[in-house]
Amino acid sequence: MHKKRFATRMAGVVLAAAALAAHGQDAAKAAPARPSANLVELVTSTDSPLNGIAWLAGCWAGRTGKVEFREHWMRPAAGMMLGMGRTTTEGKLVGYEAMRIELDAGGVPVFVAKPSDKPEARFKSVNYDEKGISFENPDHEFPQRIKYQLKADGSLDARIEGNYKGREARVEFPMKRTSCE
Repeated sequence: MHKKRFATRMAGVVLAAAALAAHGQDAAKAAPARPSANLVELVTSTDSPLNGIAWLAGCWAGRTGKVEFREHWMRPAAGMMLGMGRTTTEGKLVGYEAMRIELDAGGVPVFVAKPSDKPEARFKSVNYDEKGISFENPDHEFPQRIKYQLKADGSLDARIEGNYKGREARVEFPMKRTSCE
């Protein structure tokens, strides 16, 4: 019963937001609108595409030479996974990033990144299954591709790829599950 009430409330929130966006009016004047591709059902369903990548949830850490990196991901909820990342070198902050994976209006997962002091960028998933997900944005400066692959030993291969100053480039972030503390 509780899940049904939550789904009903979520449907109301999504419908109201869609109505506002579609009509550019305040809530009192907006007419109800239906989100495309049954977004309400995808957000509240156990069949959400995000459930297929729930393996990403948790804390991950890795090191390449003197560079250490960590990512923390929350489990899928309300049509979104939230994450944060930090990169350090010899204990000094090199970069940080707020991240989320959400569903677009068609129910396709989208990676949204807000790296330190840079504008937000969106990357649409082009391939995903229970072992990996790939995102692309060919119009982004660098990277144009972001990939997460769960390996058989439980470790994570994360990488960014694309054209950088006229050459193909790749940065790898090999990580293992770790404590979230």
